[in-house]
Amino acid sequence: MRPLNDISELDQTLASNFRLKSRILCVMFGIILAFELVGMAFVLTQTDMVGNVIPVRMVVTGPCLLLTIFLCEFISFRYMGRVAAGERQMRRSFVYLSTFVEVTFPIAVMFIVGNYLRNAGFLTPMEIVSSPLLIVVFIMIILSALLLDPRISYFAGIIGGVEYIGVNVYFLLNEQEAGPIQFANGIAKGVFLVVAGVLAGFVSKKVRDAVVSSLHSKNELINNLDARVAEKTAELEKKNELLEEKQKEILDSIHYAKRIQFTLLPNEKSIIKALNRLTKKQ
Repeated sequence: MRPLNDISELDQTLASNFRLKSRILCVMFGIILAFELVGMAFVLTQTDMVGNVIPVRMVVTGPCLLLTIFLCEFISFRYMGRVAAGERQMRRSFVYLSTFVEVTFPIAVMFIVGNYLRNAGFLTPMEIVSSPLLIVVFIMIILSALLLDPRISYFAGIIGGVEYIGVNVYFLLNEQEAGPIQFANGIAKGVFLVVAGVLAGFVSKKVRDAVVSSLHSKNELINNLDARVAEKTAELEKKNELLEEKQKEILDSIHYAKRIQFTLLPNEKSIIKALNRLTKKQ
């Protein structure tokens, strides 16, 4: 009978989902990196903003950060491919580390770009933290639900919320006109990210329970089929044993009858002697 292996099959499902998430992020960050390189090439060749408005270090740091996160997602994609194929076992530490990097990346970009453009004049740090990068953080937290582990979603939400609040507080402390409303706004957005992580964890738990139940039902069905096959096989073996016994009895009867026949009938030598005597008399 086949043993239940819901956990190993669930790990393969998680690896497949993680691989899907890494593929999505690889494509997303690859496209962003391509657009940024094209944009930077245009700015460098067609304008004089680099060095005057846009710091040179920002021109270098941006593509480097995107290339780093792209490579991280590519490594995760390859690693989880091996896990899904059964060549390696999934390490929870790797999953948590990858989730931490994914959630921290857009917040780190906020922090670095906000510091670089602090005195640029056309974007303030508070505008940076309220930019679409906040949506990227939210997407990273929501995508953690694909891993079907509520703890990872909780972890992603807490990391995203705490880091976002920290960046907001850091920039607001350096703003001369920062007031209670700005602080409350930044904290509220951070709490929203934590709540998003809790909701993603709730969804992932429901989906995980459904997947485990499905795997369990499938394995029970397979076990029942294996039991029926084993039962039928045992019946066939028993019938084969009976047939072999009957065949042995028939063969024994034939051999016994043959022995009786040879006992009653004269042997070949006697027949030859009798024929010789008859021939001599003639």
